[in-house]
Amino acid sequence: MTQMRKAASAAVLFLGFLIMVGCGDTYRPIAYPIPKPGGDPQTFDYVAIINSNGTNNGSVTQINVGGDSASAVTPIGKQPATAGFNYSQTALLVPNYADDTLSEITSSSTTATTLTMATGSKPTFVGAVSSGLFSLNSGVNANCPTSPSLGVIDGSSFTLRTNVCVGTNPVFGIAVDADRVFVVDKGANKVYVVNVTTDAVTNSISVGTAPVYAVLSPDAAYAYVLNQGSDNISVIDTTAESVVATVPSGGNAPSLADFDSTLTRLYVVNTGSDSVSVFDVSTLKSPTALHTPVTLSATPNSFAVLPDGSRAFAGLAGTNQVAEINTGSYSVKTITVGTTASSTVNSVGRSNDGSKVYAATVEPTDLQNATTIIRTTDDAIVGNILAPLQDPTCSGTSCKLQRPYLVISR
Repeated sequence: MTQMRKAASAAVLFLGFLIMVGCGDTYRPIAYPIPKPGGDPQTFDYVAIINSNGTNNGSVTQINVGGDSASAVTPIGKQPATAGFNYSQTALLVPNYADDTLSEITSSSTTATTLTMATGSKPTFVGAVSSGLFSLNSGVNANCPTSPSLGVIDGSSFTLRTNVCVGTNPVFGIAVDADRVFVVDKGANKVYVVNVTTDAVTNSISVGTAPVYAVLSPDAAYAYVLNQGSDNISVIDTTAESVVATVPSGGNAPSLADFDSTLTRLYVVNTGSDSVSVFDVSTLKSPTALHTPVTLSATPNSFAVLPDGSRAFAGLAGTNQVAEINTGSYSVKTITVGTTASSTVNSVGRSNDGSKVYAATVEPTDLQNATTIIRTTDDAIVGNILAPLQDPTCSGTSCKLQRPYLVISR
């Protein structure tokens, strides 16, 4: 099994689109974890914040983990959606929904390389296989005029090779091996298998109602698909490409998950019941609930587990609070973040070494949007990194800032 098959435990990102009021924004993606490719372990931390900017170009703030400061700010396209890394984890990729582009950013670079996708693609998701990249496109284009598509991208030349027509409402994709991508289709209640070598849909696997997310076991032998509509988890044998178990999620509307390989646990966030379910997955085929779901004080919109598995952190939507879950006692404490009492959390993520947790926050005036840094040894707030200006030419105290909405770490 390749390292690429491993799912990340800390990154968060966004798939769907909702209406956002004010500040010129017309949508806001919803936070979901994203699996990253593996490869050789990194020798340094990399944390980035994706910022939206209404109908104007967004940006990426790259954070110096040791120095608790911004090391670079890189302009990207319009209405950025999810983000992920290339296979070698040397570049961050951001699909830009509104202008049909994909931005590629190397560490500390202030300039992005731009790939133009087929007109009308409306990319919302990006992932990696050993041969290159793939992009989930929610719109229609010349190659796929009647359905969404999966864009297959050559990794070495960073060029679009083809679009594979797939599904009715693909919302998530995960690379199972060098050739296969599992595409979760919320509208069709299926997981499609796409071969990115032959550029063809080779199978469709029926799962529960309204699937929205999937995570792989560390050996990539099983995929756990969250079914938001039927409140359960479909366990797929990735070799046989069939469902081998269906497990209740323990709550309503399971929407995101994280796999803790240290304690061999699967955490499932139930946004419909404001809870987190914890499963023992030492027997990978059969997740077993370890505890009654942990109830939170508000709807969790993002989730990250520390590398040692000791604690997990969830952003609480509509509040300036991050919930910290002790994974031994299942007790919960809250940490206040943001620059003002009216700040609200959009996303949380952690550094690769687990020494810091980052909370992306916005406030109604957009004058103090920021990323709060939490030191995990004592849960102390050690800084707030302000978001970039909406208008780079603005000066003074009335200049509005972009809206940070996603924390992603390598």
